[in-house]
Amino acid sequence: MLGGKTPYEAKNKKKPHLADIQEFGVAAYVKDLKARKLDSRAQLSHFVGYDLESKGCRTYWPGKRSIMVERNVVFNKDDVRTPDNLATIPGDPLAEGEKEKIIQQPKNNAKNTNNQAVSDTQPDSKAVETHKTFQTSNSVPFPSTDDKTSAVEAEPVDETQDQPYGRGQRPRKPQGAYRVMNNGLVAAVVIDSLQDVESVDKNLEDNNEINNLPPDFALVGGLSSEPGSLDEALCRPDVKEWQTVLEYEINQLEIFGTWVVEDLPKGHMAIPCSEVLKIKRGPNREIQTYRVRIVAGGHRQVEGVSYSETFSAAVKMPTIHAVLANAAQQNWEIEHVDVKSTYLNAPLKETVYMKAPHGVLKSEQKGKVLRLLKGLYGLKQEGRGWYQEMSRVFIKEFGFKRSAADHSVFYQ
Repeated sequence: MLGGKTPYEAKNKKKPHLADIQEFGVAAYVKDLKARKLDSRAQLSHFVGYDLESKGCRTYWPGKRSIMVERNVVFNKDDVRTPDNLATIPGDPLAEGEKEKIIQQPKNNAKNTNNQAVSDTQPDSKAVETHKTFQTSNSVPFPSTDDKTSAVEAEPVDETQDQPYGRGQRPRKPQGAYRVMNNGLVAAVVIDSLQDVESVDKNLEDNNEINNLPPDFALVGGLSSEPGSLDEALCRPDVKEWQTVLEYEINQLEIFGTWVVEDLPKGHMAIPCSEVLKIKRGPNREIQTYRVRIVAGGHRQVEGVSYSETFSAAVKMPTIHAVLANAAQQNWEIEHVDVKSTYLNAPLKETVYMKAPHGVLKSEQKGKVLRLLKGLYGLKQEGRGWYQEMSRVFIKEFGFKRSAADHSVFYQ
C-alpha cells in the first residue's frame, strides 16, 4: 500500500534522519555527576532503547542489574556488545510504566559450555527440563563426575564464599556485647592511669571483664580515650583536669559577654547545648592539654524566629594564589594572624535562648535560661555575624576597601 516506504516518508515526502539512531547493545558512557577528583568521569553501560517520556536513553547497568534513563551519554559505535549472559525474566507482559527486570546468569566454565552444545542436540523434552531447572535453582548444573575424577582429591572449599552478604545479612552481636566492650575500655583507662606496677598486675588478674573481652576490643583499643560526654569525663580519674578546663571555658565566655541569665518568656523555645571534649597529645602520645568547648544546638533553631540569613563569604583559592604570586613578584612579606574565639567577637542580632550548660547557673538561678548576645559556636548565623563584624572594622575603622571580585579581600 505504501510502496515500500515508511509511514514517515509517505506523509512528509522525505526519508527520516537516522544518523543518531544507535545500535542495540552499543557501549554507552554515562557522565558521573558525583565523581571525585581521581575518579572516572564516566561509567560504562549498554544502550537498550529510547525513553518514551523524555529525551533520554535507556541504558542497562550490568553491575546494578537495572535499566535507567540517562541524558548525558556518549556512545562508542565500535563497541557493540550483545552479551549472551543476559536473560529477561519470563512472565506476563509488563504494564505501562513498569520497569523491565533483567537478571544476569553466572558465567559458565568450559565444561558447562560443552554440555550446552551437547544439550542442543538432545530432544526438546530435555531442553524444557533444563530450562525449568535454571529458573528454579538459578545456578549452573555441575556435570556428574566419572570414576577417574572421583579418585582425585577435591580441593578445599572456602566456606566464607557461601555465607550470605549484603544489607541485613551481617551477623548480629549478642545482646550486651557493646556494654562489655565499653566497660572493658573504661577499666583499661583506669588501669593505665595507675603508677604502681604490682597493683596493675593484680587488677589485671582479678578483672575478668578485661580477660574475657571480645575480639572487637582490639579495634576499640586503637581509638582515642577521649570522653564522649561531660558526665563521662567527670567519672574518669582525670576529673580534676576536666573540671579546670570547663571552668576556664565558662569564664572566657562570661568575659566576652556571651550571654545573660534570664527567665524563658512564654512562646519561646530554648535550644540545647553540649560540650565538646578533646585531648591534645604530643608526638609521643603524651597528654599536653585538655580542651572543652561549649557548643549551641543550632539544629533546633527555627528559620525566621532565631535566624534568618546564614550566607557568609569565604575566600576563594584562586584569590589566595593570586595574592601569593603577586607578593612573591613584589618581594612582599606575608603575615598570618589567628583570631582566638573568632565568633565571640560578633554581636548576635536575633534573640536566641539556650539552656545553661553544667556549672553556669547558681543555686538561686535554677530554672533560668541564657539569652545569647554573641555568636556562640554551633549557631547557624555565627559565620555571617563574624563576617559582617570583620567587614565593618576593616572598612569603617581601618579604611580598607572591599574587592568587587572577591568579597573576602580587603585592600588599601
